[in-house]
Amino acid sequence: MNQKTILKIYLCGAWVFALMAATGACAQDHATSISLESMYAKCLQGQMNDVLEWWDQQDHDDLTDDQIALRKRYESRFVNGKDLPSDHISHPEIAQLQRSFERYWLSALIHPDEVDQAERTLAKELETLSGIEHGAQMSPDTFKVHLEAWALDRGYHALLVGKTAHLRDCFIWKVDSVARYTIPLVQDTVMVEVHLMSDFLSFGWMGFTTFDRTHAGGWATREALFAVKESYDLESESYQVSYLCHEGQHFLDYQHFPRLTGTDLEYRAKLVELIMAQERHHILLQHFQTHAADLPGQHHPRANFLLTTHLQQWMREQVADFDGDWNSVSKADIRKGSLALLKAHTKLLNALGADRVESAWDIPEKVEDKSAAQHE
Repeated sequence: MNQKTILKIYLCGAWVFALMAATGACAQDHATSISLESMYAKCLQGQMNDVLEWWDQQDHDDLTDDQIALRKRYESRFVNGKDLPSDHISHPEIAQLQRSFERYWLSALIHPDEVDQAERTLAKELETLSGIEHGAQMSPDTFKVHLEAWALDRGYHALLVGKTAHLRDCFIWKVDSVARYTIPLVQDTVMVEVHLMSDFLSFGWMGFTTFDRTHAGGWATREALFAVKESYDLESESYQVSYLCHEGQHFLDYQHFPRLTGTDLEYRAKLVELIMAQERHHILLQHFQTHAADLPGQHHPRANFLLTTHLQQWMREQVADFDGDWNSVSKADIRKGSLALLKAHTKLLNALGADRVESAWDIPEKVEDKSAAQHE
């Protein structure tokens, strides 16, 4: 049976999402599952033409029965526009809301050069459906609030995100309960309100591209946390550390570094996971390594890339006989290295100006020159 384990966190504006993925492939499928991981990574980057090409290149005889069925589902959804989540939503207006996003996702994912037109079409469909005019006098944020209220009037919670990575997003669920947590962190403690959500109808475009194999396990705003209840064992380290501590670090960073952007926020929160974890260090590092990519504008792959690169550099300098294999490193050394990186990053952000710094890496040339002069 598949289990849900936390994989990574990504940022979109003021929203932070915890991505979940089903793991636990059968042993006899281990070699193939690695290839599927690379396919799913392309899904999470929105590279659906590459995904379809990948499936076309696979030899039918090399696939399991489940993988053959999965290939047919990808063809049905992304070639023929069938097998859609909206087909299973009973409320007609909420189904239409989801269907509008599905049309937009399919258009933008398969024809990325036409994404602007797809966004204009989506906006018109949402105006027609809701009766809310999104004219020049109404900001996108205000339109979003009105549309979410429109969904709530019909008995459903909705989160309509400006952008997750490069696409507009839509999450729809039925049940929302609230709990309060006190979260211990590396250097502080935060008290937060957590909304535990269940009975989901839509897990956004990443759920759409992976058939809900990978989707948002939760998100954070500056006021509260939101968690997909069914994705977690609430007593597990996955929830207590990879979700609560990760998101709690964002709360602190919102206060101390109010303009800090996605890659830096993710880098810091992932380091906190490694510092606060008791058991999952190697699982987390292997995931960060697998999903690392130095892609401008892709906050989560780039944070993974920077974290694993910097931590490897620290290990080579501080740990004897480190050969690049994370499994050969002790949990204590992983914690120690992660703490050193977090402190160094914090020091650099403060040096750049805590109230105005947006990134420790994407620094304008004149700021780099000034910093270098001060260092000398």
